[in-house]
Amino acid sequence: MSGAAIVRAILASDGTVTGLVGDRIYYTVAPQEAALPHLVILKGGLVEEIMLSGASGYPAERITIACHGSDFAAAETLGDAVIAATRDKTGTFAGKSATVWRDSVEASDYLPATRTERRLLGVVVRWR
Repeated sequence: MSGAAIVRAILASDGTVTGLVGDRIYYTVAPQEAALPHLVILKGGLVEEIMLSGASGYPAERITIACHGSDFAAAETLGDAVIAATRDKTGTFAGKSATVWRDSVEASDYLPATRTERRLLGVVVRWR
């Protein structure tokens, strides 16, 4: 289990997100032929507090979600939907109790090789 699977479960169950991307939510890299818009979930590091009695049992993982669109407006709209879907989320996702909150990652760029606008958004996932 990872925070990435939890984030994917949250995004795949959100009607606004799936209304924009359908099932085009990928891990690490999208297939070359993937239609736009789509999402790519990137893992960015996992930490777990160590207590006097050992590991806390509550890992926290930084996840970056890359929102790919055909133009700036499409990437922004998709990013806004991702923010709404993941904002202060608490519950059971992919079989794990989890909490998701925004991280400091917020950036955008243009990928000339694929003529794609991209918006990057960060979240942190803590689960048990």
